[in-house]
Amino acid sequence: MKQKLKIVAVCIFYFLSISNCLFGQELSDEETKLYDMIMEYRASKGLPPIPLSEKLTYVARTHAQDLFHNRPDTGECNLHSWSNKGNWISVCYKSDHTGSEYARMKAREITGYSGSSYEIVARLIPINDVSGNITAEIALAGFKKSPPHNAAIVNLDNWNDNYWKAIGISIYANYACVWFGEYKK
Repeated sequence: MKQKLKIVAVCIFYFLSISNCLFGQELSDEETKLYDMIMEYRASKGLPPIPLSEKLTYVARTHAQDLFHNRPDTGECNLHSWSNKGNWISVCYKSDHTGSEYARMKAREITGYSGSSYEIVARLIPINDVSGNITAEIALAGFKKSPPHNAAIVNLDNWNDNYWKAIGISIYANYACVWFGEYKK
């Protein structure tokens, strides 16, 4: 009996460790800053805060890393595109929104997130081949200047009837990805 309990305890430990590796990643200081700045901006518009989602943060982090390392956002594919170098279906999201339905399914595909989810992305473009990391301030300033991205943050226009119940945030190198979800987890 003691042996069975020990095996169960070890299995539970490994399961929790794996879950933590997959979804329990904490935000970096810069990611926390971006989250706080987005919530302050929403509050200034009379909107409620959005709880952080481990699953959406994992998707945001995965996408930011894919964008940086694999550059699926080249040619006619935009920043919402995904490479063929991961455990997901690749997507070329074009300016005419071809591929958008597949990009929106990434949270479900990668983490099992059951609600609808939508992404905004910012990229710091290297100058004179000198790359720098994007900051929370630069990312939010870029989002605010882009009418569709700003609308998603503060529920305007197409997002007027959306009540975000979850958010995921990642900043990786020169990319910032934010995912909004209609389901709590």
